[in-house]
Amino acid sequence: MVRVAVLNELHMDVFGDGVPALFVHGSFGWGLETFPDQRAMADQYQVFLIDRRGFGGSRSLEAEGWPVDMHDVAALLDDAGPAHMVGQSYGAVVVLLAQRAFDRTVSGRSWRSSRRRLRSREAMPTRTLRLLL
Repeated sequence: MVRVAVLNELHMDVFGDGVPALFVHGSFGWGLETFPDQRAMADQYQVFLIDRRGFGGSRSLEAEGWPVDMHDVAALLDDAGPAHMVGQSYGAVVVLLAQRAFDRTVSGRSWRSSRRRLRSREAMPTRTLRLLL
């Protein structure tokens, strides 16, 4: 099942109904463009592919960047509950800041600094697999 959700005026594509797994993209692209292969994880997880402010389907609001993005991710954690979080590039900064600043319960987290998209579960780095599976 695919849902498009809006939280604090953010667009996100949501797949599945399992344990929440939030994916936060970096400075280029948007959720679904950066993490297209993670939809396959919806058989075990509720996959949230978030479009940060000003990217993809999310409107560009007055305040943009990590000081605001971390609040957006924290609000999503309040809604979704304990979750795995994956941040790619700039999204990794947002994931770390949201978890630390708001002391949210996070089941696992991972981050990547490269622009390269994550591929299917089999091709994902071992560290990410351990955190997500």
